[in-house]
Amino acid sequence: MAAPRVLIVDDEPDLLEVCARALRNHDLEAITASDAETAQMLLRAHAVDLLVTDVRMPTENGISLLQTVHDTLPDLPLMIVTGYPDSLAIDAALDLNVKSFLVKPFDLVEFVSEVKRSLELHTTIPQEELESERNELISLVVGELRQHKIPVLEGKIQRDPTDGRVVLIPTDPKGAVPIGEFLTDYARGERIYLIVLPHA
Repeated sequence: MAAPRVLIVDDEPDLLEVCARALRNHDLEAITASDAETAQMLLRAHAVDLLVTDVRMPTENGISLLQTVHDTLPDLPLMIVTGYPDSLAIDAALDLNVKSFLVKPFDLVEFVSEVKRSLELHTTIPQEELESERNELISLVVGELRQHKIPVLEGKIQRDPTDGRVVLIPTDPKGAVPIGEFLTDYARGERIYLIVLPHA
């Protein structure tokens, strides 16, 4: 059986090389592109099981690439890696059914784990089992944060049907909260840890 093939798109050559080597060390096939145009050429030439792309790149950005691929290859799992988790990237993740969203800098163990999870979501593991494992992991993280007296906000991210904003709906709802507000405060170190529960 052929190894799953992952296409990684990023304009940082060192990061491309390191990530590709990490996947190959875990019995995955990796091909790379430094821009969206090259990525689309590779997608036409090769069958790919997962597309991993940066967001901010020269010429065509990663969001445009994701939209094109979503239109032409709607069943291809998508994964975002970005150093700028802004509302544009979050909108894309919601609208294009992105399987994984990883913020730079990340370690290689985390990267490989997310790639494998995205591939498994597409292929072998039943959805019920994935939901169970994900909820168990979230419970462990939430418990650890609370043990260290770190405030935790639990909820889900979705698009407000009335005005199209991306909002956070707390598990104990007191109204929708614009996610951009939390991201800004978190980046400034002024906000609590944000735990997002999976939602169907």
